[in-house]
Amino acid sequence: MNLSVFAKIQKSPTLAHELTEQLRQSIKIGEFKCGDKLPAIQEIEKQTGVSRTVVREAVAQLHAEGLVTSKQGRGIFVIENNTAAKLEIGQFEFFNKSNVISILELRKTVEIESCALAAIHHSAAQLNNIKEALKRLEDKLATQGNTTYEDINLHNAIAAATGNQFIQRFVEFAGTCHLNAEKALFNHNDDTPLENTLIKMINQEHRQIVNAIQKQDPDLAKESMRQHLENSINRL
Repeated sequence: MNLSVFAKIQKSPTLAHELTEQLRQSIKIGEFKCGDKLPAIQEIEKQTGVSRTVVREAVAQLHAEGLVTSKQGRGIFVIENNTAAKLEIGQFEFFNKSNVISILELRKTVEIESCALAAIHHSAAQLNNIKEALKRLEDKLATQGNTTYEDINLHNAIAAATGNQFIQRFVEFAGTCHLNAEKALFNHNDDTPLENTLIKMINQEHRQIVNAIQKQDPDLAKESMRQHLENSINRL
């Protein structure tokens, strides 16, 4: 397969949107077929000339649209080349705090139970992926930087450990919606520092979740995830 399929993107306020459209069209016309692996993020970054953050935003949008899925340690794969109507939450719906809360409540309904399933069904490799995602999140928190992508990756790793592809895809979708909602409503960016007390609180919440999964305690896993997501709502 020819990996040089992406055009250079000129600077504009909608770089992520433009790259998302390129990727979406590449899938739609069959340049990348169902089951194909997308080029690595670094390769897309090199071909298009945009930042890694922009590439990740575009890939996250494809996740939300159900066009691709992440396979831990293997990469990002196309799972659908039909761009027919799917569950969508439009950008215009994000400029409302009550909608952000509603999205978090949507995540609660699925992620609390999925955390319990991860505690029951995870493999050694999946647990290792969860721990690695937690380590990356804690490392980023230590810099007081924005941890949006690291947080999403941790939640996605937990969803993957359920062994249920539909839960994994839904969690990817809900997490991306939450990300977009926070960006739109609160204008979060990578330069926004986090307070030390907040960093400690977030680290503790995530560690409790991961520890419960490692202990194979579904009830504790559910409660830890519930507390984390409820605290996330209260932090808005």
